[in-house]
Amino acid sequence: MPDNDGTASGMPAPDDCFLLVVAGLPGSGKTTIAWRLADRLDVPVVEMDHHYLPAPTGGTSVDFSDPRSLDVDAILQTIERHRLTGAKTIIIEGIFALSLEVIHRRASLTVWVEAPPDVALARKLLRKLQEGTDVQPSIHGYLEHARTNYLRHVLPAAQTADVHLDGTQPLETLVGSLLEKLPR
Repeated sequence: MPDNDGTASGMPAPDDCFLLVVAGLPGSGKTTIAWRLADRLDVPVVEMDHHYLPAPTGGTSVDFSDPRSLDVDAILQTIERHRLTGAKTIIIEGIFALSLEVIHRRASLTVWVEAPPDVALARKLLRKLQEGTDVQPSIHGYLEHARTNYLRHVLPAAQTADVHLDGTQPLETLVGSLLEKLPR
């Protein structure tokens, strides 16, 4: 049966697994925090960035600033696979992790990582440069539609988070504050 966001999941919320959902703007620090926490806890991370649908036929590229570009069923299947292999805690991280109702309602704890937009954008562009990627498509995409999509889809969801972190704080401070909120 389809969820109210149009996806067919048929999967109940995993009551036997703690789902930590981490969201924030690109460059806010969410992925770094999620992976450091996962290393400390030895738990899996589901990176939503690895679950975008292919570009539409005849389309030029995937719109990474639109939650409709995500393969939500694949994300849910990845979560379920980790749960079935015995994971008691799973970290789900992504820009739209709080924006997608089907993910949000399964969460045990939701986290928003805040960073000033200029800092987040600078971090994203520096990361692309370090990867040897042309930053021009990112800049054009931000100016043409990403900023509007983030304002529409991402920032309103930030208000729903259980925990708000300042992504400009030291990494170990942020991870420590999350560790205090997790079940032992």
